[in-house]
Amino acid sequence: MDCEQARRRCEQARRRIEQVALEDWDGLPDGCRPETFGAPAETEQWALRPLGEEFERAHFRVLEIAGYYRPTISVRDGAVVLFDGMNPAFEGDPAAFGSPGERLDYAHGTLPVPAGEWVYAERGITLFVNTTADTLLHVALYAPTSVPEYRARLRPHLGKTLRPRAARPPVGWPTTAGSSRSATRCSPARSISRSTRLGRACR
Repeated sequence: MDCEQARRRCEQARRRIEQVALEDWDGLPDGCRPETFGAPAETEQWALRPLGEEFERAHFRVLEIAGYYRPTISVRDGAVVLFDGMNPAFEGDPAAFGSPGERLDYAHGTLPVPAGEWVYAERGITLFVNTTADTLLHVALYAPTSVPEYRARLRPHLGKTLRPRAARPPVGWPTTAGSSRSATRCSPARSISRSTRLGRACR
């Protein structure tokens, strides 16, 4: 395949992504450049994200594409390796894609979804469904590959960990600042013996 044919295939894939035409998706073409998706060619200044269970890094950029929330491309060595987006405007039934190669547990934000990550690695698409498996919450698109390769190098991390709030002291309990001031409030200096000084506590 020459460069012009490769460019046309990448543009066709981009149009299908923009149309949220996922039903017959057969994979993201190899070697698509960021410019195909309207992103700058230079990616070294982009932010990094870990992908896959091996947490392999990729540069990423959020795009302006209707039909998704936070549509994102991830790039390695100058080529787009993953497109993924939340809440795709897909009105079909996820079950119509057929039986996936693997069903994985995942977390959508803080919500665990058992067996909700449907991996069709040989078709280059992974569906992230809700707990009742009737709504598509997220989609990942990539070049056709194997399930182990997807899991190792491409699988996006969608979960979030809530940080516990700092515990407030009981009502009436001295604050840190107040305790600090109290701890440094000592008795006035007096001419007393060394043994007395050692035995006297600060008040």
